[in-house]
Amino acid sequence: IEGAKARFKGERTDEINATNRKKEYLWDVPTVEYFNENYELITTPNYSLDKCYLRNDRSQPEKDFEKLIAESTKISWWFKNGTEKETCFALEYQDPKSKIMRTFYPDYIICYLDGSVGIYDTKSGITAEIEETKAKSNALQSYIKQNSKANKTVGGIVQATQAGMFVFEGENYNSDTSQKGWVRVDF
Repeated sequence: IEGAKARFKGERTDEINATNRKKEYLWDVPTVEYFNENYELITTPNYSLDKCYLRNDRSQPEKDFEKLIAESTKISWWFKNGTEKETCFALEYQDPKSKIMRTFYPDYIICYLDGSVGIYDTKSGITAEIEETKAKSNALQSYIKQNSKANKTVGGIVQATQAGMFVFEGENYNSDTSQKGWVRVDF
């Protein structure tokens, strides 16, 4: 039975990857967004839309990151990315457990005054340490590397610690912010 399960799992993964539909499109900040009672109006400077509505259940690292954005003098505008909508910015990565290609929605898109673009995803605790975050970080860094020549693109996985907020800009993600690749977030 175990042998059959193992064989079927591999076949099922191949089947899912073969039937996944991939749609390429140029992303832009949506002109309209729809909200419900799970969102709250936030007063913040430089948001990309007229009003900033953010989910009530945002994590503390997201709120801390938004505070840094609000205090920055280097940002032209910023956008809180959504999830699982065609209007949201997404990257493809391979799930390390299932080997199925999945979609990753970084948390924030930032346009700096110098015209460069930052793409950031906040993590904390166990979510900063799991293999899935490593796969997402590697996909994000690959995207940044491919697009940094056309328009300066920066960013990475962001982690809040007692020493401050750090972003991983390296190639092989690790969750230890004292290791190579981690730099203090400087807006």
